[in-house]
Amino acid sequence: MFLVLAVLIPFLIANEIIRWTWKRNFPASQYFVRNWQLSYSLRPNFHKKVKVGLLNLWVWQGKDAVWELNANAQGIRHSRDISPQKAGNVFRVICLGDSVTFGQDVDDRYTYSSQTEQLLREALQDRVNIEVINAGVPGYTSRQGLIYYSTALSKLQPDLLVLEFGLNDNQGVAITSMVSDKKLLPGDVNSGFKKMYHSPYFISYLILDQPLFSMLRYYGTFISMAIFQQKLKKARENQNGIFKSAKKSNWLNAPRVPVNDYFENLTQFKELAGQNRFRLLFYLPYGLPPSYKKVALTFAYENKIPVVDFSQRLTAYKYQDLLENPVHARLLESYAQILGKDFLQKYPEYLLTTDGGHPNAVGNRIIAEEMAKAITANFFVPPNPAPGPAQP
Repeated sequence: MFLVLAVLIPFLIANEIIRWTWKRNFPASQYFVRNWQLSYSLRPNFHKKVKVGLLNLWVWQGKDAVWELNANAQGIRHSRDISPQKAGNVFRVICLGDSVTFGQDVDDRYTYSSQTEQLLREALQDRVNIEVINAGVPGYTSRQGLIYYSTALSKLQPDLLVLEFGLNDNQGVAITSMVSDKKLLPGDVNSGFKKMYHSPYFISYLILDQPLFSMLRYYGTFISMAIFQQKLKKARENQNGIFKSAKKSNWLNAPRVPVNDYFENLTQFKELAGQNRFRLLFYLPYGLPPSYKKVALTFAYENKIPVVDFSQRLTAYKYQDLLENPVHARLLESYAQILGKDFLQKYPEYLLTTDGGHPNAVGNRIIAEEMAKAITANFFVPPNPAPGPAQP
């Protein structure tokens, strides 16, 4: 008993100190709330400006850069509450994904969903009343997205569901509960989804969710990102542009959503599409692991689902290329004022992303342009051309 208390009491003291100091001031803790079906969700009625740089990377240290985040009463990053009842001429698009869809580090108006809505309205004009909803939540896997849609978003009756998952599916289970999301979040589309506390692994989740472990995971991720940046720098100096990253497989870094479960989740989304009469479009984000990309592309091909693939494309743009487009140049100008033109040319991984992974305002614009083209081409019949002169 003495040994137990000797370990437990210092842990509890340290845990509470971290809860009231570090965790209360950690940006993500401010805009998340507990959700026993999804682990967590976006805080309803959240309206604040948050400091740029989720991991406080060196590039943002000392920079007075913030981004605006507004969430409605439904806990969705949208300017207003969304009525389940939509007018007959509304074509409702829901973008469901992780922090890439959510728009980490960018203002509401610069997320790809917001910019896609603007572009679609310009392209379709008065033909259709377009509504694009940003239902992205940082850190979500395809399993959480499946549950989120089934338990909440289905009420909004989308005509099109844009899916963007895979980055967090590949995360190690040590991030959450030492088991896969399927075991931690029980249920399926047909039988319904249960609360987390019905899972036999719930206790492991509660332990790992304590502030002390959250802080250790955060700084562990910070160190990993710092190592990643150093490897990237060396690869750039060697002018090969690539580096090899290998990690030993063990139960701690087993993926939260293994590839087979990822395929199963896509299959259940397809079932939901048939049941609720909406269509699907896949968006493959930058850095998507090859195994998940292969599954998504194969599934999309076999089921005739359109795909917007940015898994590698963000690296194809150069500083001068962006200046040739007036909109890109305008967005780049305000961004370059913070980081500097010379810096962006020296470190191109920050040209279209804020941290090497999350698209900035310019990156989101480029994604939105491709997204609008794909939606227009696949889900809307182009207007009839004006009649030409009569043929003899």
